[in-house]
Amino acid sequence: MDKKNNFQKVTLTKFEGECAVLKLNSGEEIKWQKSKLPDNLKIGDVFYLIAQANLLSEEKNQQQIAARLLEEILNGNEEKEKS
Repeated sequence: MDKKNNFQKVTLTKFEGECAVLKLNSGEEIKWQKSKLPDNLKIGDVFYLIAQANLLSEEKNQQQIAARLLEEILNGNEEKEKS
């Protein structure tokens, strides 16, 4: 199965309840479940998140979207012809 990895360097800036606030290199902040992070992390720690996308699922989703759009186009034309 084809997979694509996306590495993102982040800094743990604070904790908010069950979430950790992570600052990306771009300056944007995201919230991440604390339970999905190592227990030993502390505020100020810098680490990498690895997001993994399943390319086959992505391709399947694109095909489904294209099929729906085509169906809408074809059905839309049929409705206009009936009018």
